[in-house]
Amino acid sequence: MPPAALDDIMATWQLENSINVKLLTEAQIVNAWSLGIMTQQEAETELGNIGFTPYDSWVLLSIKAKGPLDGKPSPGPAPPQGAVVPGTT
Repeated sequence: MPPAALDDIMATWQLENSINVKLLTEAQIVNAWSLGIMTQQEAETELGNIGFTPYDSWVLLSIKAKGPLDGKPSPGPAPPQGAVVPGTT
């Protein structure tokens, strides 16, 4: 097999591998925060990585806490999607 073909095959395999990343679910993130495994900021960031707005993330964590947390963000539509982040989008 020609070296150029091998380079193309390897590039394709690397791309396929990068998009086959397992992500934590909403419930796993919220429970990890509840158990002290993640900070509130880490949980909000992870929830944002899987598509939740800052307000929605705050609501999910507040529900788990059985009361409103500090730092309530403004509700509103999700911001425009940014750049693709390998392994998270």
